[in-house]
Amino acid sequence: MPPSETQRRHLSDDALLVHIKAVHVQSRGGYGWPRVWKELLARSIRVGKKRFKVTTDSNHALPISPNLLNREFTMSEPDRVWAGDVTYIATDEGRLFWPL
Repeated sequence: MPPSETQRRHLSDDALLVHIKAVHVQSRGGYGWPRVWKELLARSIRVGKKRFKVTTDSNHALPISPNLLNREFTMSEPDRVWAGDVTYIATDEGRLFWPL
């Protein structure tokens, strides 16, 4: 019995993911999806932007923190809400994490 369209697409996505991971490793995690996509094109690996985004979209069972602020950034009193961010900087020794 031949594979279904979904199975063929899944296999194709798996093959594409191998190339995406290779570019990610070679860039030491420094490339976002636009640069990875351009690098794939440079390697003659043709993929549409929409499909690329779907393939690289996070699909995991890890917990996701709730959005408690709901874009309401004005607070009535100090020390009511705290936030942070992490920036990744590529260095010769690997990725540097800069927490803010």
